[in-house]
Amino acid sequence: MKAVAYNWKTHATLVVLLMAIMALRFPALVEGGHFTAEDGRVFFAEAWSLPLWESLLTPYAGYFHLLPRILAELLSPLPLVWLPATYSLISLGLTAGTLSVFYLPGFRALVKLDGNRLGVCLLLGIAPHAENLGFLFGLHWYLAFALTLFLVMEPPTGRVGYRVLLLVSILIIWSSPSAFVLVPLILWKWINAQDKRTRFFLLSLLVNLGLVFGFVLVFRIQGEDRTALFTFPDLLAALDRMVLRGWLGTTWIGRGNAAWIATYFPPLLYAIAALTTGAGLGLLWKHRSSEQTKAAILILLAALGMIALSLTRSLYLAEMTTLDLPRHTRYLTAPSLLLLITPFILIPSTYWNKPWRTMGVFTPLVLLLVSGSTGEIHWAKPAQEFRIGSYVEDIRQFEISYVRERRPGNLYIPHDIPYDGPILSSEPGITHLPEEGLSPVAQIEQGGTTAYSAWIESLAMKTTDTRVEMPGMGLMQYLGYWGGCLWFEDEAGALLFTSRLLYPQMCCIQEDQFLLIPLPSG
Repeated sequence: MKAVAYNWKTHATLVVLLMAIMALRFPALVEGGHFTAEDGRVFFAEAWSLPLWESLLTPYAGYFHLLPRILAELLSPLPLVWLPATYSLISLGLTAGTLSVFYLPGFRALVKLDGNRLGVCLLLGIAPHAENLGFLFGLHWYLAFALTLFLVMEPPTGRVGYRVLLLVSILIIWSSPSAFVLVPLILWKWINAQDKRTRFFLLSLLVNLGLVFGFVLVFRIQGEDRTALFTFPDLLAALDRMVLRGWLGTTWIGRGNAAWIATYFPPLLYAIAALTTGAGLGLLWKHRSSEQTKAAILILLAALGMIALSLTRSLYLAEMTTLDLPRHTRYLTAPSLLLLITPFILIPSTYWNKPWRTMGVFTPLVLLLVSGSTGEIHWAKPAQEFRIGSYVEDIRQFEISYVRERRPGNLYIPHDIPYDGPILSSEPGITHLPEEGLSPVAQIEQGGTTAYSAWIESLAMKTTDTRVEMPGMGLMQYLGYWGGCLWFEDEAGALLFTSRLLYPQMCCIQEDQFLLIPLPSG
């Protein structure tokens, strides 16, 4: 194989192949009729409910996610029944685009042959990063991966390519929290940069990172942050699960193989694997060129920084300390992809002059990652009951009766994971405090013990307007109305909610588990 002129058709074909590989891993992404996670309850719902600029600039979990919000706004005019699959396809396409970045000719100084870089990109498509595939909220991990690679590539010489790279990089900064860890690396490159174009590019990134960081501090002060709910011992214990077993273990052999090893072999094996990984990189180090060395160091430092950031913002550190492998592998997405690329940068170009050597590098990794992909999990699943298409008419009626009339109201759209259902709001929604009583919001006739005229048909009022009894559920305390749902607490302390579209079912939330309970109707 030898280097040839950049071929955009080959690059486009690579993106399509990567999309196909990732779609085959989880067909439910494009088959289902519901959104996955934040795509529905955050991006779709807020694009639908909020004015344009408010939707674009509203933080989520303490950070901006500009690109997903732009996409949600652009896709809003599409028919509602198309949106879940369209969100997934767009996300898969953008993910494939980020994984294919390494094919660009700007990386020829690191891996000379285009065919080898193309092979690396395809390898990334089967790497262990499945939890984030196909939903807009997961894009920020891949965007951070792409921005890191932009820092080690030779920038385009043409004016158009340079401007596209600059605009894409700035968009990533406003869309990916992980971009913060790149500040010292960008600053170091800016100090050592010689030409004006490179210095302007890096300075632009630093200025935008400074702006985003300022906004994030404001969000923290206003209580928008949901992180930092961990203790220092949890953080230390999670290092083993996150770095040793997760990052260095799972990245190279796949989650399924790593789980098998965790079942039958002692944790010491992970330490041996980590040492082997380090030794292997060390052996390659002596063959590197100066530019390869700098690129590999920057990439590995960025990966470690992203892991450190994930450890400090994760809500699940205490849970990680009890697992043989981290369940929440989405935190390892960008670090794992960066770790996979590093050895290929350090392999000397003279090694690739024999096809059998190339196969000797790729074949074992492909076999390991494919066989290990069986243990990967994803939030998406085929829609079984709550498809957005079933509620199109309800959404239209809500728009006619509330949005156009500028009346406050909410519409909760059930989801197969009930708590993730989108909530549509108008002017700016209705909430009822528990002391206001259940009667007004449920349209219950007061004065009797049973309110048959309510949309919750089997309901008995007990002494006050906040104590109710349902057949099979017993006594419950009414907690109020918000998010388009009636909320209750049963005598065991479990939270429950139902809505007009969810009834005659009720969702029970107990210890982070969501259970749908059928209610007797009539």
